[in-house]
Amino acid sequence: MSKVHNDFISFLKKDISSILNVGDKRAKLFIKLGIKNYRDLLLHIPNDYIDRSYSPKIYDINK
Repeated sequence: MSKVHNDFISFLKKDISSILNVGDKRAKLFIKLGIKNYRDLLLHIPNDYIDRSYSPKIYDINK
């Protein structure tokens, strides 16, 4: 295999805590989601989300 391929594979295996601003506390949250390395992060598909496509105007809320 080529050096580039080997470098890429080793990059994907890097620990999630090596990402900037990911400390122990945040790394534990990632681990709860099953994300332990860069590969897991790239392949993670959220199972839930908050739909924020509709935001009423303040005027409409009072009615």
